Parts: sequence; structure tokens; C-alpha cells
Amino acid sequence: NDKSLSSSPSLHQLLSQNNKVLPWTKAETDALMELARACDLRWPVIIDRWHSRFRNCPTSGLRKVEDLQHRYYIVGSILAQRRVEVVMAREAANLNGGGGGSAVVVSGSGRAEPVVGS
Repeated sequence: NDKSLSSSPSLHQLLSQNNKVLPWTKAETDALMELARACDLRWPVIIDRWHSRFRNCPTSGLRKVEDLQHRYYIVGSILAQRRVEVVMAREAANLNGGGGGSAVVVSGSGRAEPVVGS
């Protein structure tokens, strides 16, 4: 559920750490994510629409295309990490709860190997 991921206080803290000079608002981040989706990540189009939308906002108008790209990929990275954590927690609960599935671990080479019972 994307809403629960985006409302997490630690998510906000993680995003704030990366923006000490010119912090991003939630409204700016939401607008950026919507523009990126609507424009299929065509950054010249996104930056043009960004400046049109935020021309009267002193901080948003100062952002360059590199700033928008950085924010977009940081948000995507954090959300992907959170999704993996949720899946891993569910898998761990299934394994610990006797869900009947076979336990596997991923080796350093990226191969899934069965866990041998003790």
C-alpha cells in the first residue's frame, strides 16, 4: 500500500536528510512524482512544466533538472527499499509461523539455496 509507505515518519526523515540546502515540501514531491508519471520521465518536458507550475514560488523556481531527477530517484529508492522490507517481513512471518513453505536463503552469488534443518 503506497499510502502507508509515504506517510511513514521515518520516510519523511530520510527524505529530509538529503535536502539540507533547499528542502522539498510534500506538495513539491507529490507534484514531481505526478509530472514524472504523466511525462514518462521525459526530463526536458518535466522541467518545463515544473517551472510553469511553480513560477511564483521562490524556492521551487530555483530547482534545476538535476535537482528534480535526484529527488525522483531518491524517493523511488526509498520506496523500493520499504517494499522489500515489507515483503521480507511477511516471508519471515510465514517461515516462523509454520506456513508450510520451504525456507531458502539467497547466497552471495544471488542463487536461492534451501535451508537445511538442524
